[in-house]
Amino acid sequence: MLSSTTLRGSNLATNLEFHYGLVNWFLGQNVMAKPTTRFVVPYLTLVGRLKEEANKIDYVYAFLAMKKHYATLYSAEPEIRKAISETLDRKGTLITRPIEKLPGRSAPPRRLAEPHRKNFKLQDGKLVWLRNPLVILEETYEYLT
Repeated sequence: MLSSTTLRGSNLATNLEFHYGLVNWFLGQNVMAKPTTRFVVPYLTLVGRLKEEANKIDYVYAFLAMKKHYATLYSAEPEIRKAISETLDRKGTLITRPIEKLPGRSAPPRRLAEPHRKNFKLQDGKLVWLRNPLVILEETYEYLT
């Protein structure tokens, strides 16, 4: 859609990141949605608020907390706990690198999360994956390149 868009007029400018964010929002919501001018202001406000919150996240701390959680979860099984710890030590940046890149973008994690809305749910205040998170991670890398 964006590659075939034609813009005409004088003194015209566009924000590709904004348009790309809208396309991903449509994919996550309803491809038949029709944004109006009244839609854009609240959308941009929410994206800005999400970006502010995303900038507050300490990704390294979150990753280490996740690692500690899995160590506790498998504390009765030392072999599994050790394997998880080693794997996360070796592959940790595969998880943290794409997440750290997102807040620097003008349409931050919202753009990534929107197409994946149907892949997870919140249940009792916790995130529950409905699809393999490693596949989503792969799609994240594809999106970021």
